[in-house]
Amino acid sequence: YLSQNSSYFRYNPKKNQELIKHIQRFANYLDFSVLSNRDDVKFDEGELESLSSYSWDWFAISSNYAFDFTQNFVESHPDWNWDWLTLSRRRNCVFNSDFIKTHKEFDWDWDYLSIRKEIAYSTDFIISLVDRNWNWKALQKREDIVFTEELLSLILDKDVDWKAFCQRKDFYPTMQVLRILKDKKLDWQAISRREEL
Repeated sequence: YLSQNSSYFRYNPKKNQELIKHIQRFANYLDFSVLSNRDDVKFDEGELESLSSYSWDWFAISSNYAFDFTQNFVESHPDWNWDWLTLSRRRNCVFNSDFIKTHKEFDWDWDYLSIRKEIAYSTDFIISLVDRNWNWKALQKREDIVFTEELLSLILDKDVDWKAFCQRKDFYPTMQVLRILKDKKLDWQAISRREEL
């Protein structure tokens, strides 16, 4: 009851330090998994760090915006039981591609990561994670990824809209590229209009 309903643990911007003291004082009587789900208990990264020794439900906190943290906090504690699917979508967690690559075994929402424009990807990054469940139709629209011959040869079995792909400004259909894509439904009208040919 105390963890779920007590107003003693409700956020008050003028008295948040008191909230921390209440939690420390009553820690033995609290169910931190219940407290983790409350939207009226608010902490920032520093406060969370100072209370991190308690048995919080980090999986629940991942989707609870009352807990204000960024990717820096998560990256400092990658071994905690986070909900990586939810963190992939969390607006204030903009993970860099190095962290994602290093922790590729986490249960990321690859589909959602495909459309997060604020996370910069490189061709090498995509090549190294080509086996992940990306949204290839979203990735093919990104300007930060150069679709090299190597990358093209690796994604032939992926769900790419090849006709739309031909519309990319940086698509240069060399003979080698056309050989790689020979079995794909390309937009030959768009290709024939290319001034470089």
